[in-house]
Amino acid sequence: MRVAQLTLGLALFLLVVVTYQPFRDVQRGRAAERALAGPPTPIATLEALSPFQAVYVVGVLQAERDVRREWPVESATFRTPLMQHVEHSLVPGTRLRDDSGEIALEGDRVALAGKPTDYPYGATVAVYGTVRPGTLEVWALGPDAAALARLAWNQTALLYWPTLLVGLALAVIGYGLALAGTCALDRAVAPEGRARAGEALPLFAHVRPRLAVVALCLYLMIGFGLLGSAWAMLWPMIAGGVLTVLVARQRAK
Repeated sequence: MRVAQLTLGLALFLLVVVTYQPFRDVQRGRAAERALAGPPTPIATLEALSPFQAVYVVGVLQAERDVRREWPVESATFRTPLMQHVEHSLVPGTRLRDDSGEIALEGDRVALAGKPTDYPYGATVAVYGTVRPGTLEVWALGPDAAALARLAWNQTALLYWPTLLVGLALAVIGYGLALAGTCALDRAVAPEGRARAGEALPLFAHVRPRLAVVALCLYLMIGFGLLGSAWAMLWPMIAGGVLTVLVARQRAK
């Protein structure tokens, strides 16, 4: 019985990880919105910026001499039982040049406006991403700032009406799974007498205020570990906090 409860608890927390996946690009979108509020940054000044700062840059795509490709963007299709999605990445040896200089580009999970074939070497493009030593990690690529703004909005859509309702629903489901997983793990490690007494009861029958708080802590720890952004964690923090108070008050009675 303890092994079954332990397995159930771990499986529920794996599902918590799944509920966080739609939030993973929110941080990129928020940083891009701030970068797009100003003019493009000259490439020559990127080295002077602090590492990991989000920037918006316009330039011409270039290839190093040993690159024998027509387009710098390659795509990979991932299929799961529930959905299919395409991820874009930049091939090694891709550079961006403007009147002030040039810089190497890299990037996985690049948001793309249009098709990869729309961006051959020699095309003028707009990108946003984050500065790294000697390179620019590209988060999104498009023909102009307007296309980048649309990509940034898509990444932050869960923060705005009406799609914020989807974000809140995912946060509620995620906390519910974390609470159920905490209850299952509590049963798995409970003393023998209490574990046997609760075997025939529903999973949530032994929820105590302390367990609700522990579930919130575990839920937020997983979220910040995966997302690392307060904006991405906005709805999970709000929904988790409210539900913790409601569950704790109801069980305390």
